[in-house]
Amino acid sequence: MAEDKNEKKWYDYLLTIKKPLVYLGMFLVVIIPFLSRCKLKTYETDLVKKVFTRVEKIHEYNKEHPDSKRGILLGFDYGPSTTPENDPMLYAVLRHAFLRDIPVVAWAPYVAYLQLAEGRIKRIAKEYKAEYGKDYVFMGLAYPPTPYMISTGTDMRPMFNTDYYGNDVYKLPILDRFNNYDAFGLVVTISGTAMPEVWLRYANSLYNQDVAVATTAVNAAKFYAYAASGQFTGMIAGLKGAAEYEQMVTRLENKVIDEDIKEYLTGLYKNVDKDKYPEKYYEPEYTKSEINTAILRRRQAGRGMSSQFGAHVYVIILIIIGNVGYYFKRRDEKRRKTGKWGA
Repeated sequence: MAEDKNEKKWYDYLLTIKKPLVYLGMFLVVIIPFLSRCKLKTYETDLVKKVFTRVEKIHEYNKEHPDSKRGILLGFDYGPSTTPENDPMLYAVLRHAFLRDIPVVAWAPYVAYLQLAEGRIKRIAKEYKAEYGKDYVFMGLAYPPTPYMISTGTDMRPMFNTDYYGNDVYKLPILDRFNNYDAFGLVVTISGTAMPEVWLRYANSLYNQDVAVATTAVNAAKFYAYAASGQFTGMIAGLKGAAEYEQMVTRLENKVIDEDIKEYLTGLYKNVDKDKYPEKYYEPEYTKSEINTAILRRRQAGRGMSSQFGAHVYVIILIIIGNVGYYFKRRDEKRRKTGKWGA
């Protein structure tokens, strides 16, 4: 008995999946891993390891030379549009620095970045009882950035006069030493723009300052050549790179703190002189919701990678389904034309 040519075959269903169902599937494979706090362990690449190792070398140097410590100069070079990728990088680098008691001096090159930078830096400083003006400082706006980068070859303070909060830069203890490239073991630019090339042109080329870059996956392609040639001291590229660095820092943190993070944060400010931590920088205590947020922040890139992995697998499955359906449909059409159909 010949088959009805108008009868729908199984492969027709594969080729006519409704768009709302496809979008619903994508929504589920992205949101479920994220909400379930799923975290994939990722392999660690050499470029990211180089950044981590360089920060560790600063820590080792500071232990051996407590009177001439080296710090990190942080360029907050990204805005709201790239926070999903850049935020986890920033958090991981700051956690690493504060965990190792490495002084941090930060600035932002554009007005739009200022509030983002200030809020995120103090958020991580609070997790390690970092004292403003002693352990870290946010200089504020460095625009246009080129003169600030050049002046840091001798002394950055005359370019600023005051920090973000209006403090006299000559009265902040951290800036007595950490005011030029000689005092910094590394410049880290967290960027969603071409700013790393500017850092390379001035800090690295003029003053032989080591520069590490943490950038979005889209921008990373143009920086690989610099990283491969050694002009950049390593690179954290995209969400994958952020997850790698986050993983390394979390492993180090578990070793150094040797305590459950929730318990650590709960008791962090119980027996300290709170006058050392003025509220304009951050409030020296944690609420339950802040603790939960801080714990989730330690897995931010890892959770994002889980969702990204799910989305990639889902797209691959859809491609396979489409190709399987198309193959069998073409095969049957060919059989019809040659008269080998049915029976």
